[in-house]
Amino acid sequence: MVPRSARRAGHRQCPRRARQNNGQLTFDVHYTEGSDIGYKRYEVNDLKPAFWFGHGLSYTTFDYSEFSASQDNGTVRIRFTVTNSGPVTGTDVPQIYATLPDTSQERARRLVQWSRLSLAAGQSRTVELVVDDKHLSIWDTAAKQWSRPIGEYGLHLGASAADLRLTTTLYLDKPQSAAR
Repeated sequence: MVPRSARRAGHRQCPRRARQNNGQLTFDVHYTEGSDIGYKRYEVNDLKPAFWFGHGLSYTTFDYSEFSASQDNGTVRIRFTVTNSGPVTGTDVPQIYATLPDTSQERARRLVQWSRLSLAAGQSRTVELVVDDKHLSIWDTAAKQWSRPIGEYGLHLGASAADLRLTTTLYLDKPQSAAR
Protein backbone atom coordinates (compact mmCIF):
# COMPACT_ATOMS: atom_id res chain seq x y z
CA MET A 1 0.00 0.00 0.00
CA VAL A 2 1.29 3.45 -0.92
CA PRO A 3 1.35 5.86 2.06
CA ARG A 4 -1.04 8.80 1.81
CA SER A 5 1.86 11.30 1.90
CA ALA A 6 3.46 9.61 -1.14
CA ARG A 7 0.15 9.62 -3.02
CA ARG A 8 -0.28 13.31 -2.31
CA ALA A 9 3.31 14.09 -3.37
CA GLY A 10 2.80 12.17 -6.61
CA HIS A 11 -0.48 13.94 -7.22
CA ARG A 12 1.25 17.32 -6.96
CA GLN A 13 3.60 16.27 -9.75
CA CYS A 14 0.70 15.53 -12.11
CA PRO A 15 -0.97 18.25 -14.15
CA ARG A 16 -3.97 19.72 -12.37
CA ARG A 17 -6.07 20.72 -15.35
CA ALA A 18 -7.50 18.29 -17.82
CA ARG A 19 -9.74 19.14 -20.73
CA GLN A 20 -11.62 17.34 -23.44
CA ASN A 21 -10.34 17.82 -26.98
CA ASN A 22 -12.21 15.84 -29.65
CA GLY A 23 -12.93 13.08 -27.18
CA GLN A 24 -9.32 12.99 -25.93
CA LEU A 25 -8.35 13.99 -22.41
CA THR A 26 -5.40 16.44 -22.62
CA PHE A 27 -3.21 17.94 -19.90
CA ASP A 28 -0.99 20.97 -19.58
CA VAL A 29 2.47 19.75 -18.55
CA HIS A 30 5.40 22.13 -18.06
CA TYR A 31 8.94 20.81 -18.33
CA THR A 32 11.13 23.30 -16.48
CA GLU A 33 14.38 21.31 -16.45
CA GLY A 34 15.23 22.14 -20.07
CA SER A 35 18.05 19.94 -21.34
CA ASP A 36 19.34 19.22 -17.82
CA ILE A 37 18.22 15.60 -17.70
CA GLY A 38 20.11 12.35 -17.11
CA TYR A 39 23.86 12.77 -16.54
CA LYS A 40 23.55 16.51 -17.21
CA ARG A 41 21.20 16.92 -14.22
CA TYR A 42 23.79 15.31 -11.94
CA GLU A 43 26.52 17.62 -13.21
CA VAL A 44 24.48 20.85 -13.00
CA ASN A 45 23.18 20.07 -9.50
CA ASP A 46 26.53 18.72 -8.22
CA LEU A 47 25.01 15.30 -7.45
CA LYS A 48 27.07 12.10 -7.23
CA PRO A 49 25.45 8.95 -8.68
CA ALA A 50 26.78 5.48 -7.86
CA PHE A 51 27.85 5.00 -11.50
CA TRP A 52 28.27 7.89 -13.92
CA PHE A 53 27.00 7.78 -17.49
CA GLY A 54 29.46 5.82 -19.61
CA HIS A 55 31.00 4.04 -16.61
CA GLY A 56 32.33 0.58 -17.37
CA LEU A 57 34.45 -2.06 -15.67
CA SER A 58 37.51 -3.73 -17.12
CA TYR A 59 40.30 -6.10 -16.13
CA THR A 60 42.81 -3.70 -17.62
CA THR A 61 43.51 0.06 -17.69
CA PHE A 62 43.65 2.58 -20.51
CA ASP A 63 45.56 5.84 -20.92
CA TYR A 64 44.71 8.71 -23.26
CA SER A 65 47.22 11.07 -24.89
CA GLU A 66 47.80 13.45 -27.83
CA PHE A 67 44.28 14.90 -27.64
CA SER A 68 43.60 17.58 -30.25
CA ALA A 69 40.69 19.18 -32.09
CA SER A 70 40.57 21.01 -35.39
CA GLN A 71 38.04 22.60 -37.71
CA ASP A 72 37.91 22.00 -41.45
CA ASN A 73 35.21 23.93 -43.36
CA GLY A 74 32.94 23.88 -40.31
CA THR A 75 33.57 20.19 -39.53
CA VAL A 76 35.01 19.46 -36.09
CA ARG A 77 37.63 16.69 -36.07
CA ILE A 78 38.96 15.05 -32.91
CA ARG A 79 42.18 13.04 -32.68
CA PHE A 80 43.71 11.18 -29.73
CA THR A 81 45.66 8.07 -28.81
CA VAL A 82 44.44 5.26 -26.55
CA THR A 83 46.93 2.90 -24.89
CA ASN A 84 46.11 -0.31 -23.04
CA SER A 85 48.44 0.17 -20.07
CA GLY A 86 47.23 -2.92 -18.26
CA PRO A 87 48.29 -6.59 -18.30
CA VAL A 88 45.55 -8.12 -20.49
CA THR A 89 43.58 -7.46 -23.70
CA GLY A 90 40.57 -5.25 -23.12
CA THR A 91 37.92 -3.01 -24.66
CA ASP A 92 37.57 0.71 -24.00
CA VAL A 93 34.94 3.27 -24.97
CA PRO A 94 36.59 6.71 -24.94
CA GLN A 95 33.99 9.48 -24.91
CA ILE A 96 34.09 13.09 -26.11
CA TYR A 97 32.04 15.68 -24.20
CA ALA A 98 31.61 19.31 -25.27
CA THR A 99 31.05 22.46 -23.24
CA LEU A 100 29.24 25.02 -25.38
CA PRO A 101 30.10 28.75 -25.42
CA ASP A 102 28.68 30.90 -22.61
CA THR A 103 26.30 32.56 -25.09
CA SER A 104 24.44 29.24 -25.46
CA GLN A 105 23.32 29.34 -21.79
CA GLU A 106 23.88 25.55 -21.63
CA ARG A 107 25.43 24.74 -18.29
CA ALA A 108 26.29 21.05 -18.65
CA ARG A 109 28.70 19.18 -20.88
CA ARG A 110 27.10 17.06 -23.55
CA LEU A 111 28.21 13.77 -25.06
CA VAL A 112 29.07 14.44 -28.71
CA GLN A 113 31.06 11.40 -29.87
CA TRP A 114 32.60 8.10 -28.76
CA SER A 115 34.50 5.13 -30.09
CA ARG A 116 34.74 1.48 -29.02
CA LEU A 117 38.05 -0.30 -29.50
CA SER A 118 39.77 -3.45 -28.30
CA LEU A 119 43.51 -3.38 -27.61
CA ALA A 120 46.04 -6.01 -26.57
CA ALA A 121 48.16 -5.32 -23.49
CA GLY A 122 50.64 -2.53 -24.31
CA GLN A 123 49.01 -1.75 -27.67
CA SER A 124 48.18 1.85 -28.72
CA ARG A 125 45.88 3.14 -31.40
CA THR A 126 45.21 6.64 -32.74
CA VAL A 127 41.50 7.45 -33.01
CA GLU A 128 40.04 10.07 -35.34
CA LEU A 129 36.42 11.16 -34.92
CA VAL A 130 34.16 13.71 -36.59
CA VAL A 131 31.68 15.54 -34.38
CA ASP A 132 28.31 15.94 -36.09
CA ASP A 133 27.33 19.61 -36.16
CA LYS A 134 23.89 18.86 -34.67
CA HIS A 135 25.58 17.70 -31.45
CA LEU A 136 27.03 21.19 -30.98
CA SER A 137 23.77 23.00 -31.78
CA ILE A 138 21.04 24.59 -29.72
CA TRP A 139 17.49 25.57 -30.59
CA ASP A 140 17.33 29.19 -31.77
CA THR A 141 13.82 30.33 -30.83
CA ALA A 142 14.04 33.51 -32.91
CA ALA A 143 15.09 31.71 -36.11
CA LYS A 144 13.00 28.61 -35.25
CA GLN A 145 15.86 26.27 -36.17
CA TRP A 146 18.87 24.49 -34.71
CA SER A 147 22.10 26.48 -34.91
CA ARG A 148 25.66 26.18 -33.68
CA PRO A 149 26.69 29.19 -31.58
CA ILE A 150 29.86 31.14 -32.31
CA GLY A 151 32.48 30.95 -29.57
CA GLU A 152 34.92 28.81 -27.65
CA TYR A 153 33.99 25.16 -27.15
CA GLY A 154 35.57 23.02 -24.46
CA LEU A 155 36.21 19.46 -25.64
CA HIS A 156 36.83 16.78 -23.01
CA LEU A 157 38.10 13.21 -23.45
CA GLY A 158 37.38 10.60 -20.83
CA ALA A 159 36.19 7.15 -19.83
CA SER A 160 32.84 8.40 -18.44
CA ALA A 161 30.94 11.62 -17.74
CA ALA A 162 32.88 11.98 -14.46
CA ASP A 163 36.26 10.59 -15.55
CA LEU A 164 37.37 13.31 -17.99
CA ARG A 165 41.14 13.11 -18.38
CA LEU A 166 42.12 15.53 -21.16
CA THR A 167 40.67 18.85 -22.28
CA THR A 168 41.24 21.15 -25.23
CA THR A 169 39.41 24.16 -26.63
CA LEU A 170 38.33 25.08 -30.13
CA TYR A 171 36.96 28.42 -31.32
CA LEU A 172 34.19 28.03 -33.91
CA ASP A 173 33.51 31.32 -35.69
CA LYS A 174 31.10 30.39 -38.45
CA PRO A 175 27.50 29.97 -37.30
CA GLN A 176 26.03 26.80 -38.72
CA SER A 177 22.42 25.77 -39.13
CA ALA A 178 22.04 22.13 -38.24
CA ALA A 179 19.30 20.03 -39.82
CA ARG A 180 17.65 17.70 -37.34
